Amino acid sequence: MIHPTAKIHPTAIIEDGARIGARTIVMEYAIVRACVEVGEDCEIMERVTLGALPVNYLGFERKKPAFGIKIGDRVHFHTSATVVRGTKRNTKIGDDGVFGQQITIGHDSRIGNMVKIQNHSTLGGWTETGDFVTIHLNVTVRERIRIGNNVVIGMGSNVTKNVPSNSVAYGNPCRVIRRRENPIKHYARRIRDFIS
Repeated sequence: MIHPTAKIHPTAIIEDGARIGARTIVMEYAIVRACVEVGEDCEIMERVTLGALPVNYLGFERKKPAFGIKIGDRVHFHTSATVVRGTKRNTKIGDDGVFGQQITIGHDSRIGNMVKIQNHSTLGGWTETGDFVTIHLNVTVRERIRIGNNVVIGMGSNVTKNVPSNSVAYGNPCRVIRRRENPIKHYARRIRDFIS
């Protein structure tokens, strides 16, 4: 079901059964599979694929997953981003996320609210992040990793272990460098600077 206020480019592919929320924009050559639910006020840019099939084989036959993707409100996917549908549960993305060019979010992942993943980063299957997380350029996150709330992961990191909340971490392998202040203070300061 496509909401009447959604704007869909004629070259975009929206499969029957997909749900597109109010005021959402889908741009050129984007693909939204039948298993995908997109919230309101989202932006899906050129060549984004939502609902890609995971690599899931039984013997030598590809097994079609039974689960899909649920995306919150005000989420922005930039050019050529890919989100893979779930194999054992829905892949979920919270509200107010920003996902950069050519990022990949693996199957069965759970992404929190206000998460920013920058260009060319890859999250393996079953990755979980909390809220207020920023993952910088060219980061690789191994499958089944948990990243807590209010975390920053530096550019080019290779995340092979869980990252606790309120941390700044980077490196190869990625390790916690220091604690991070409360996100409410951080966002309040940004709003104050913007207003004054």
